[in-house]
Amino acid sequence: MDTKKGTMLYARAYPGNIMDIIGFDIDNFTRTVTDAKTLEIYTKYINIPMVSIPSGCIHPKMMADTMHAMAERGYDYPVDFPRLIQEKRKEWEQIAGMPVAEVF
Repeated sequence: MDTKKGTMLYARAYPGNIMDIIGFDIDNFTRTVTDAKTLEIYTKYINIPMVSIPSGCIHPKMMADTMHAMAERGYDYPVDFPRLIQEKRKEWEQIAGMPVAEVF
């Protein structure tokens, strides 16, 4: 999460050697839901309407609160960050050594 630029990068590897790498900005999520162990981010993406993030080393409520504070602040995006991340899918695949799912 980059609070100065208002962007977030989500990366997750799944069994079967496939990976999600998704770029978010404050315009790409609609709401969040948290409990003690999970942060759920509801998105505007048809292919991935909700992303569930287990709380490994983060505190879900604090992350959700930060996302909503970023949304209230407002940002000017000279570059479409989510699209930029998706355009680099092939590079991510080479780095990770596994396919990266297409979001758009």
